[in-house]
Amino acid sequence: MLDFTRDGVDAAIRWTEKPDDSLDAALLMKDEMLVVASPEYLRTHPLKTPSDLAGCSLLRAEDESWLPWFARAGLDWQESGKGLFFNDSSLALRWAENSRGVVLTRRSLADESLRNGTLIQLFDITVPEARIYWFVTPADVGPTPLLQRFRQWIFSEAQGSIAASEQSK
Repeated sequence: MLDFTRDGVDAAIRWTEKPDDSLDAALLMKDEMLVVASPEYLRTHPLKTPSDLAGCSLLRAEDESWLPWFARAGLDWQESGKGLFFNDSSLALRWAENSRGVVLTRRSLADESLRNGTLIQLFDITVPEARIYWFVTPADVGPTPLLQRFRQWIFSEAQGSIAASEQSK
């Protein structure tokens, strides 16, 4: 986590449930968790219902639990030790793209792969992600014209990403 004063930074994007009270924060984008796999993996592991995941290698980042998704899918399952844990969500996605298993991921991370067909969303089950993307600035620093233009741009990009995501559902 960067320090605005020490690092000489004017703004940041924080992914958290609630940003620090010492910051001016604006909600940039919410996210949701979904389950995806590659078309090749699905050819060798036909998945018709969520319970079919029992025979799959389940991939996830270490800070992303399958439990809320299992509950939403009506599965009374515990977090599995089967599959692989990654310390980086993008690595888990790459493994799924390489047909190594089924990954629980954030839509914002999987969006491009879903649009280009290297990953396919399994089932119409998603879980809102508790952490939110926030645009934050130090509360004691007024916005400069350059910072205001950057803020407008980043919010426009986020809205474009959300719109593209909605179209790919």
